[in-house]
Amino acid sequence: MIDLFPFSGFPVAVLGLGEEGIASARSLSLSEAEVWAWDDDPARREAAEAADIPVRDLTGVDWRELVSLVIEHHIPHGTDNPHPIVAAARAGGCEVIADSELLARAQRDAAYVAVVSRAQAEETLNIFEHVLPITGLEAEVGGDGGRPLLDLHGMDLGGVYVMDMPPARADLTVSITYDAAVFLDIGTGAWPPCQDRDDTLAASRWVFHRQTGPKGAVVSVDSAAGRQVLKELSLKKEQIIIPVSGQSRTPGGIYVVDGVLYDDMDGDAMAITDLPFSRSDSDQSDALLAASVYATAIILNVSPPAAMASLRSYFSD
Repeated sequence: MIDLFPFSGFPVAVLGLGEEGIASARSLSLSEAEVWAWDDDPARREAAEAADIPVRDLTGVDWRELVSLVIEHHIPHGTDNPHPIVAAARAGGCEVIADSELLARAQRDAAYVAVVSRAQAEETLNIFEHVLPITGLEAEVGGDGGRPLLDLHGMDLGGVYVMDMPPARADLTVSITYDAAVFLDIGTGAWPPCQDRDDTLAASRWVFHRQTGPKGAVVSVDSAAGRQVLKELSLKKEQIIIPVSGQSRTPGGIYVVDGVLYDDMDGDAMAITDLPFSRSDSDQSDALLAASVYATAIILNVSPPAAMASLRSYFSD
């Protein structure tokens, strides 16, 4: 369990009682916070009560009594058309945060990696879950379906949390400066509950907030949004920036061509290793993920040989 000690003794509301919300409410309760949990779905409320989660109707409460409202990140919370409870909480001066913010306040000494990918988040997290422990790092991976962040283990200094960070969670997370932020894709159109593509991209940029070297941005140039983000970050020159590609040579970055991983960060296009991709129909997407995970490992001070060997073992399985 993640010990949410900063909230011990304080009243905290939780909105949304799916896996994400239940994990947040349970951790808060076990950390001796006063939990007020609610979901618009009666069936979810009944399930929460059966799991000994305190359920309380959040409509009409005095938000001055609560220190925080923790919401499942998919619940509408932008400036346009937010959930009524979210709007009421903000009007009452109550902060609105996600499970990732709870984790950050409790695990202050850990390192953090954000993954922004609408299409491949789960697979990216799976690779990290395999690679980082083999390289010797203590790592916990989650935030996607089936791996709630507050169900992960607590870690001491030296541990790394790798988390799925869609834009709707990113803009509810204010305390993390990511050691590495991996930007792969945001799809086409709006990424709900964002209202449009501009909102989606703006919220996604939060993963780079306050980053300065040696913290780094790993950005795919295989998507239009990635190329736009790379251009913006390159102009600011605030953090390490590593462009990655699974399709073509990428000057100054990490890329895969014809199944070979190259490191061109020093401009010498060094061939690191061939990668034994076993899924021929998805080699290109696998190549991008391999390049991204390798680049992230380098930012986390993993030795190149260790990162290379762990990647090979993943794709050999």
